[in-house]
Amino acid sequence: MATVNRVFITRPAHQVQSWQARLAQQGIATQTIPLLEIEPVSDAQSQQKIKQQILRLDEQACIIFVSQNAVRFAFEWIEQYWPQFPVQVEMLCVGKKTQEVLQQTFDKLYCGVGRIRSVDDASAMTSEALLQDMALASDETVQHKKIMIFRGVGGRTTLQESLQSAGASVEHCELYWRKLPATAHQSFVASQIDVSGDLVSVFSGETLHNLYQVVQQNALAEWQQLQLLVPSERVKQLAHELGFKQVVSAHNASEASMWQRLEQLISSTE
Repeated sequence: MATVNRVFITRPAHQVQSWQARLAQQGIATQTIPLLEIEPVSDAQSQQKIKQQILRLDEQACIIFVSQNAVRFAFEWIEQYWPQFPVQVEMLCVGKKTQEVLQQTFDKLYCGVGRIRSVDDASAMTSEALLQDMALASDETVQHKKIMIFRGVGGRTTLQESLQSAGASVEHCELYWRKLPATAHQSFVASQIDVSGDLVSVFSGETLHNLYQVVQQNALAEWQQLQLLVPSERVKQLAHELGFKQVVSAHNASEASMWQRLEQLISSTE
């Protein structure tokens, strides 16, 4: 891969700051182009469904949060209907940062009175890692139990399918939409990205698809040579399938892992 002159940050606008600060501390120039926007579901039918699911929270053996956004939006609902959290409900999450946000949110609202189950491998960021580490796929663990997964609309079904195959009763509580920001195309053009010296950090498969849409619509010359940093081999494979040729993957989507891979890349090109 070529030398890295700038790193483009494509995370949602409200999640840019920490990654940008980490790169700035290392003297790396950055350019922000949010390619993902998070919006709560707002139609009456979807909101009514969420309300009914939240009212059944005490029936669940376990609830799982797939992202920081899932924690944020879920507790906006939960605190409305559960002034005291049902203590028998176990809470799990995908990713170290999500776990930190869950703990902070829960401590603030419920003084820490609840069952947050920590992941032994704090670096685990994927659904597959959660299933393996927490032994959720064990028939003995989940058979006949009710599990609710808080997430955005659509997305992967790995957790649900694995848990159902182990005998659990699983439902999704879909709280938010992931969209391409209306300003994405304009911001991309204004950035004057250079495929020979710039690198785009992509933290999810959805963001990757949005990047592909933007480069296609704006007819970026030689877009296939754009350097990408992605969070997993799965997303790397997806990038190759879309036509991107210069792609490196981190161990997971944590900022620490993404930075470690970027640091390796920079060192190899010096």
